Amino acid sequence: MGNSQSLRSAAYSGGRWMAIQNIGLQALSLATTAVLARILSPSDFGLVAIVMVLLGLFSLINQVGWGAALVVRKQLSPEIVSTAFWAATVFGAAAATVLVVLAAPLASLFGNPAATDLLRAIVIVLLLGPPGAVARALLARDLRYQAIALLRLTKQTTYAVTAVSLAAVAGLGVWSVILGQVLAAAVGLVLVMVIARPPIRLVFRRKEFLSDLPFNAGFLGNRAAGYLGKNVDYWAVSKFLGDGPLGAYYIAYVAPNLVRQRVTQAIQATLFPLLARINDDSERLKRVWLESTEKALLIVAPLMVGLAMLADAIIEVLFGSQWATAVGPMRILAVVAIVGVIIAINGSVFTAIGKPHLSAIGGTVRILVVGSLAVPGAWLAGTAGVAWAVLGGSISVAVLTLHFLRREVRIGFGESIAAFRPLILPVAVMMASVLGVRAVLDLPGPLFELLLLVPLGTVAYFGTGFGVHRATFSDLGRDAFGIILGSWNRKGGA
Repeated sequence: MGNSQSLRSAAYSGGRWMAIQNIGLQALSLATTAVLARILSPSDFGLVAIVMVLLGLFSLINQVGWGAALVVRKQLSPEIVSTAFWAATVFGAAAATVLVVLAAPLASLFGNPAATDLLRAIVIVLLLGPPGAVARALLARDLRYQAIALLRLTKQTTYAVTAVSLAAVAGLGVWSVILGQVLAAAVGLVLVMVIARPPIRLVFRRKEFLSDLPFNAGFLGNRAAGYLGKNVDYWAVSKFLGDGPLGAYYIAYVAPNLVRQRVTQAIQATLFPLLARINDDSERLKRVWLESTEKALLIVAPLMVGLAMLADAIIEVLFGSQWATAVGPMRILAVVAIVGVIIAINGSVFTAIGKPHLSAIGGTVRILVVGSLAVPGAWLAGTAGVAWAVLGGSISVAVLTLHFLRREVRIGFGESIAAFRPLILPVAVMMASVLGVRAVLDLPGPLFELLLLVPLGTVAYFGTGFGVHRATFSDLGRDAFGIILGSWNRKGGA
């Protein structure tokens, strides 16, 4: 009983810190992008998008599973931690070396050789990331969510200040983003090593390394397939539409991705370590999945639906009228973000029960679907056509992973639908209110529209929610910060 109570307390505290982290990271990321969007050109943002996509692909080595394997293990020793640390460091160096060698052909693959030098400079991030990932895993294992949140906020602040300063004052253009990423990675590594104090020794145990390989291979396959599936659209836009449209597509992706990314990071940081402790109890796993999915959707869905309805006003106010071509794809990508949260929660369950390959299968399906639709979509409808291809791929993966959940955890179709039920009517009323007022009134400018319609939509959503699903929305309202995928355990889920 005491252990269960301790887990619930840790989850509640973790949820609060993940909420603080998510709000801070979202605000910093959005503000940084909004400022840079008024300094850099669409072509500059196209280059940034290429570099970030390829950096993310090679950075998967940070998530190869060395850290996750430490979280899952029942017992740890300095030898096990040291083995994971040195393995991660060597793999990170190997990834950096490969990126340096392949920088030119990869830049050409995206149709922009100018990205070559930028890619070679940013390999420093690949060297610094993997050792830090192992140290952060120790913090996650000990449920030290406050430390994790403060580390990520410090890194993002370092990047924001550096990138904006170098772009606005020094006029370094795209290089301001690259140097900001490098400095943030260096600061993050130093801080996590000081805070986590991993027991690193000059020890490498081949037995421990080999014992983790099956888990790590499945974990890496999951992340690699998922990442490629999520970024094949960038390749299609860059290759067939060019730098300018890629920059606009990047801007269209920013706001929806901020919400999706922050919530999925909270899932991985908060939900996974807890699920790993109850991975042999399907009933508890089922309850945690149902409550976390329901609460995640109650937060993400209205935000994304509102973003889709007001995309034109949001783009003009935040980024400027020169980014008007981002409105169409942003509306579609907002819906993609809702589906992406469901996929992330399902993936955390698969990893916790030791079957990350199930998510890898979903990621492979996404690559096939998006890859087959993105190119004709680009030809027929530009960036909006590519966004439709992404939505089709995301829905395919969500349906497939829900099927896997039914097989592995015995989550039935009716139980899956129950997670969506409290959302339907409040979102419908919110949409009717916002679209109705917007159609009837001739509002004087995008800023005024946002100042009027955002509060109106919020009142309509929560008012309907409290009226129809009082218990669910009361719980949501009481814990606005802890709710972001951390406080499901208040009902005893974990």
